[in-house]
Amino acid sequence: MYRLEQTVAIVDADPLLRKALARLLFLFGYDVELFDSAAGFLDVTAASKATCLLIAVELGETSGLHLAEQLFDRGFEGPIILMSTSDDDTIRQRSVDLGCAGYLHKPFTDGQLIDAIERAVGSKLHRG
Repeated sequence: MYRLEQTVAIVDADPLLRKALARLLFLFGYDVELFDSAAGFLDVTAASKATCLLIAVELGETSGLHLAEQLFDRGFEGPIILMSTSDDDTIRQRSVDLGCAGYLHKPFTDGQLIDAIERAVGSKLHRG
């Protein structure tokens, strides 16, 4: 399994969803970092131990797509999985074009989330 010493950073404006996802990931052996905004994560990017990012497309002040683009431009090489309440093909295609490792349509199952993370972390998918 790929969970050993893996940290997933969750960037989502919804505090209940962040907490639920953190609990689930902890149960599956992941360390978790929680952020309520793109700015919050960008402020600590250098200090973050995240090996995989789980980012909501809908963040309020900016979009998760924009955050992913900024991170890739800054040289972040870890996998990024976007999650969205919209099952919009344009958003999905933009995430692929950016080099994101996955796209999850909310609501998703626990299994879909864990599978997406394990595929992303295990294959080290990243922009490149």
